[in-house]
Amino acid sequence: MLHLIIRGLIGLLIWGWIGEVSAQGDRFWHLEAMGTGGLASFSYEQQFMGYSAGRFSWRLGLSAFPIDQNTGTVLIFPILLQGQHGQGKLRLEYGLGQTPSVTTKGSFFMRGSGLLGLRWEEANRPWVVRASYTPLVSYLLDWQYEHWGGFSVGFRWRKKTKKYVDLSRA
Repeated sequence: MLHLIIRGLIGLLIWGWIGEVSAQGDRFWHLEAMGTGGLASFSYEQQFMGYSAGRFSWRLGLSAFPIDQNTGTVLIFPILLQGQHGQGKLRLEYGLGQTPSVTTKGSFFMRGSGLLGLRWEEANRPWVVRASYTPLVSYLLDWQYEHWGGFSVGFRWRKKTKKYVDLSRA
């Protein structure tokens, strides 16, 4: 099962690189409560491909919180490939990813993560609101499935095109 997920993620990346690149290329910063990063996370999202009914993006985040004195503080790095379906203000959002984690005492662990939710985004406003179901899957030592959810607020910025002044007309 894991090899199918990995192959699917690699296929999605290759399809995104060879496919039609989105002209808009929006970027987002998100603050997320709960979600793939644990209790709270900060993440960056970059769109890499658009299609007629939606778009694809990748997201990289950071979360840290103390566990106990034996484990120390855990640093979590959620990494996701996600898609959005819909052209209106409210869109379906879905994705798969990994959450590599390391503690300050040297322990390393990895979990799989999923994403299924709704995204509220208006074309002329920079703010984005998301609510999603984000299950966490432990698969390295034993199989554990945790039901989890998240809520986030994000800010969008677009690539600005350079405007040149025509000095010959001045």
